[in-house]
Formats: sequence, C-alpha cells, structure tokens
Amino acid sequence: MHALGHSLFIVLDAFVFIIISYHLRVNKSHVMCTSPHALNRWPYISDTATEAPQYYVFSIGMSIAAVAEFVFVIYYGVLLKRLTTTKRHRRVVLVAIVFGALSAIGLAFLAIYDTNRYAVLHWACGITFFVFSMISITSMFTVFANLVSSHPDLRTLSTSRLAKLVIVSFLWFCFIIYIPIGLPLAQYEQLPDGNWDYTSDISTNTMRTVTQFF
Repeated sequence: MHALGHSLFIVLDAFVFIIISYHLRVNKSHVMCTSPHALNRWPYISDTATEAPQYYVFSIGMSIAAVAEFVFVIYYGVLLKRLTTTKRHRRVVLVAIVFGALSAIGLAFLAIYDTNRYAVLHWACGITFFVFSMISITSMFTVFANLVSSHPDLRTLSTSRLAKLVIVSFLWFCFIIYIPIGLPLAQYEQLPDGNWDYTSDISTNTMRTVTQFF
C-alpha cells in the first residue's frame, strides 16, 4: 500500500506540474501553439518549460518528483530484497535500485537544464532518465512477479502482478516508439534563438511527444 501511495504521488506531482507549465506556456506572448515551428497539440514536455515563469514551475515540480522517485526506488528495492531468497534475485534488485536512483538524478538534471540553453546536456539527461527508468522498472517487476509465483502466501497478489504487467508492457510500448524508433526517424532543428523547429517532420515528432507524455 505504501508503494502504491508513493507511486501515485510521483505520477500526480509530475502530471500537475507539467500541466501548469504547459498552461503558462500557452498563455504567454511566445505561445507555442501559435508558433510556426511548434507542435500544435502535443508539444515536447521540455519545450513547455524553457522560459520564466513556467521554467521554475517545471524545474521545481520535476525535482520534487525526482526526490520522491529516488526515495521510492530505495524503499521498494529494500522491501523486495528482504523478501527474496536467492542471490540472483538480490542482484536483480540491486540493479533496479542503482538504475532507478540514477534515473531520478537524470530527471532532476533535465528539469534544471532546459532544452534551449543546454540542449546536449538536457538530451543526455533525458536519455539517462528514460533508459535507466525502464531497466529499473523491468527489474523490479521481474523479481516481484517471481515472488508471487513462487510463494503460496503471496499468490493473493496475482491481480496486482497482472496490473503491473499491463503497465510495464504499455511503458515499454511507449518507450520503444519514443526512443529506439522515434529518435532516429524524427527530424528537427534548433534555431538561433534557442527554440526548436519541427516543421520538417510534424507527424514523427508528434508521435514521439504523445508517447513521451504517457
């Protein structure tokens, strides 16, 4: 139950601050949705937080989410490690903790270093966050699913295992479209003013922004 509460806090925190950042961006004079270079309906999340005041809203909100993720990964990892009985599974949990903690650090840095002024650093931190998060999530789920299968007293959690399987599968679907498929295909260009021009490939970039949001 504690794990569920921590997960919901991270998701809701990120969602609320992203929505606030997007709303502020749309209602300023440099509106993204009217820019000739913008993705009209689904902008990249990072593009909504490049200038004040939305930059501060986004960076603070994502930093809070990063700290919460860091704490959650360690808490849930230690909990799983106590329940595991094999060295192999303990190693998998350790992998999940390390990569999860590093992904949280990546999230904090990508929130602080915006995509306009620190494009390369922001990109590197974004890749770190998404890739390491998927490694951590998958490792955690693998151990959890094995525990439910091998311990009769935990089989009441079969519904939870199924729900987690659906969520992890959906995250992998979005991740594959966003990075392995979408990243090499998408075309974009950074303009002299720091903003990004996506007009040469609106469809692919929109595909990526939708999966990024989820």
